[in-house]
Amino acid sequence: MPTRSVLPGVVIDQRAWPASGGGFADVFKVIYKGRNVAVKRLRFFAYPPSKEAELDGALCKEAIIWKHLEHPFVLPFMGVCILDPETGFKSTVSPWCDLGNLGRHLAGNKPLDVGKTLLQIAMGIEYLHSQNVVHGDISGNNVLLTDNLDVQICDFGLGKWQETSIVTGGSRATPGTVRYTAPELHRGERPTYASDVYAFACLALEICTRKVPFSGTETMGVASRVCRGDRPPCPEEILDQRLWDLIEECWSHQPDERPSTARVVATIQGWGVYLPECGSVSQE
Repeated sequence: MPTRSVLPGVVIDQRAWPASGGGFADVFKVIYKGRNVAVKRLRFFAYPPSKEAELDGALCKEAIIWKHLEHPFVLPFMGVCILDPETGFKSTVSPWCDLGNLGRHLAGNKPLDVGKTLLQIAMGIEYLHSQNVVHGDISGNNVLLTDNLDVQICDFGLGKWQETSIVTGGSRATPGTVRYTAPELHRGERPTYASDVYAFACLALEICTRKVPFSGTETMGVASRVCRGDRPPCPEEILDQRLWDLIEECWSHQPDERPSTARVVATIQGWGVYLPECGSVSQE
């Protein structure tokens, strides 16, 4: 890891509780140089001790990729910090987003401009793909919101650690993302641009309905339904047939039948106007 990417003076109060977290890391809200930042620290205790150095190396590789990315709808990379000098393990540092993630915003039934949000997410993913980066974990939890309700895509690549040979020896979908996981990934294949497009379709459905895909199905049963070709039916909340047609194309069963993110962006832009604002949508 380049020395200039290591930020000195980042400290987490040992008594502080994480502001949020997932299956592989905790996120702490920290003040650094007068501004709020997010420090993501791996939960090394959750993995075999023999894998600690490998996980730290994976984080460094991801940070090196992240530091070269710059796009309005991709969360900026600030650097890494070393919270424990004894181990030297790294944690990533990025700007703090007060509004949290998109999934939480949707669950709170707060107003959202559907067209603007979909276009920004698509543009962010298109940029990642143009930089040869497969996100691999697109969901509402990995899209943060700025004060202006602009999106900030985060955790590209980081979420795959739990599904890779570093930890498990194979590939698998985690419970938190299984509802956005393409059928080929359920069969053990690696994430691709096409699987990101599939996940985008699932997230688009969630944005319109305020419900996760297959909301009426237990998580354990989702993978089998997806693999046999089942998809959620068109809901009443879809306010534009063009959007539903795009969703269906994006979650096609065959990866090569899904559009590129560049075409997804061009399609949404081609509609000329944003879709209606998504406000008080029923969660019944």
